[in-house]
Amino acid sequence: MSLGTAHARPIPRTEPAPLTEPAPPTEPSEARQPTARAAHLYWSSGCLLLLVILHTVGVDGEIPLALALATWWGARRELSGLIHLHLVSVALAFVIAPRLDLSVTVPGGEQAQVRTYVALWILTGVIAGLVVPRSRRRRPPPVAYAPTGSAPAQGTRTGAGPGGIDAAVLGPLLVAAFLCLLVQASLIAAGAIGVAAQYAGGSSGGGYAGLLGQIGPPLAAGAVLASRAAGHLRWPLGMAATGLLVAHLLLLALTGFRGGGPSLLLVLPFAAAGAAGQPRVRSWPAVAGALAAAMVALFLFGAAIRTQAATQVNARGGIETTVGTGNLTSTVAERLDYVPVLAQAIYLRHDTQARSAVRLSDQVLAATPRFISHHKKPVAYGELVAVAFFGMPPGAPTASTITTLGDGIVNLGLAGALLMLGAYLALLDAVFRHVGGRPTPRNLVVLVILAQMAFDIGSPVILAAIGTVRTLLPALLIVAIVDKLLPVGLLTTRINRGALRKADRPVTTPRRKATDGQPV
Repeated sequence: MSLGTAHARPIPRTEPAPLTEPAPPTEPSEARQPTARAAHLYWSSGCLLLLVILHTVGVDGEIPLALALATWWGARRELSGLIHLHLVSVALAFVIAPRLDLSVTVPGGEQAQVRTYVALWILTGVIAGLVVPRSRRRRPPPVAYAPTGSAPAQGTRTGAGPGGIDAAVLGPLLVAAFLCLLVQASLIAAGAIGVAAQYAGGSSGGGYAGLLGQIGPPLAAGAVLASRAAGHLRWPLGMAATGLLVAHLLLLALTGFRGGGPSLLLVLPFAAAGAAGQPRVRSWPAVAGALAAAMVALFLFGAAIRTQAATQVNARGGIETTVGTGNLTSTVAERLDYVPVLAQAIYLRHDTQARSAVRLSDQVLAATPRFISHHKKPVAYGELVAVAFFGMPPGAPTASTITTLGDGIVNLGLAGALLMLGAYLALLDAVFRHVGGRPTPRNLVVLVILAQMAFDIGSPVILAAIGTVRTLLPALLIVAIVDKLLPVGLLTTRINRGALRKADRPVTTPRRKATDGQPV
């Protein structure tokens, strides 16, 4: 039987697929993102109005606080690192620390009222973060490297790293941070700043020289973030930036203010999260553990310096609690617990003496430089608060706070305080998002300074805004002066270029002669 073609099935002919480009991956539409953001904004505003109504009818306590925390968690993806940092600071001071601090007790009614006010604070921060529109982040363009020993091509930056950060721009930051380090060290050695100066009856800030020393830590932190973005953290400039940051952290502990160094370390991850082009952290548990260990060490070091200074000048009768590993948790909780001070501000919000101590007109005078107004009275806000709200004797070597919200309540009432706080946070967040989309070294310094101000919930809004400008302008000015007067950019570019050549040089291994039965 022959195989005929009658029983063969015809093979179907397939037409070639049309030459079309593959469809781009589906992404959330531009209309959907604003819709989700608007939904969170409407929900947060409704919750704020609901809590105001509940507070009016006398419903305070855990329920409003839980509702505010749940709203924050639901809108977490829409908020920037600055808003998260501010709300983390609020949660530490009013939610976590009070449950660990057993030394101070607040009456139940006042504590419930404080929790409602804190819930309104959290919702105000969430709304301020949702009002500010998202900015499109601009990742730095890739950098073309010139071959070793050849002239750079047009548009090539041979001193730059993978993130596009130029060594010539990073150098002035390092020199400015080093100069501020020298100023800070000299002031500490002379006893002109820190707890020792405060206990001796002087100013703890050190005047204009002290301000110059205070801008050093943000400069060093910005240099570290810039080196990390460029992939130079293990290169000479990156190691120099890390060394300067460590030195500034130690000097902050030497002032005796226990929270200066730990707060800067806590601020750094949030500032890095707000900058485009920062590489992702591969192991968050390891980084968090290292930061926590460093924060504990700096706090203990600063507490030891504080105890030594109090003993030497016989401040407070020579009595100062020694902080160790045994009482570390209770001491930190007592230091962070702001429930009693906010309760005191709410209790004395109608007191004439208390209101006169924190008048807004007196706070505005702090914006006038002393070289313009020679007869300007010193704005001793912390000392006035300690006397008027907590009954401390005048001239006592201490300073107190009634928190950012408490100051607003005393001056403007609850509604005015929330409006002023929301406007301040929205302005900070707008600048934070705008600067974070252009991650130059100087902009990274700005991010660190803005994050520091957002973390501070003890200063009133006006003094915090004045402090932001007073820190930001000198920091950028000293970097510009160093860049113009010293040939730092050329020197640091040569240093980084040498490291770049070593990194680009191929690694050669000697080849062995081939033998019978052995691989080459």
